[in-house]
Amino acid sequence: MKLYQLAAVSMLALLSSCGGEEGDGNSNEMSTSTEASGSSEEKPSVALDFAMDPASILNVEGNPVEALIQDAQANAERALTFYVGNAERALSVAKGFEYAVVVIGNHTVVKIVSYDDCLESGSWGICMPLAEGYIRRRGNMEPVGDYMNNIVGTPDDQNRKIYLFNRKR
Repeated sequence: MKLYQLAAVSMLALLSSCGGEEGDGNSNEMSTSTEASGSSEEKPSVALDFAMDPASILNVEGNPVEALIQDAQANAERALTFYVGNAERALSVAKGFEYAVVVIGNHTVVKIVSYDDCLESGSWGICMPLAEGYIRRRGNMEPVGDYMNNIVGTPDDQNRKIYLFNRKR
């Protein structure tokens, strides 16, 4: 146990001595963790960018929803399948995170805006939160803002996922 504590303190000391320097033009602030893990944290997260600003998805080339799905699978703290049998539980879990991004198939992506502002849904059997995002139609991303049941449709066999970011403490 003491070995782990010593390693953790050493890593913190190393990271704190590397951070906070300005002006050299190099953006290697995250290099310690990215080189060790083999991933590129310097590259922005499509999913997290969308969670903070849904319009950011308009800057993604190709199918932005597919790009967001790939990014969310790699970077979300938690992913939930959303279907009528777990809808209430899934939204309850999602409330514990700062951002919840809901993806339907490879064509619709929304973020939950408000759990308090919700609309009772007969088909889902719960109060569905207010959401905003985009639907991909004929290659174009069209903005949508409505209660989630009006965006995700009635329960069926479509693949619906909720990607969660930034657990609230």
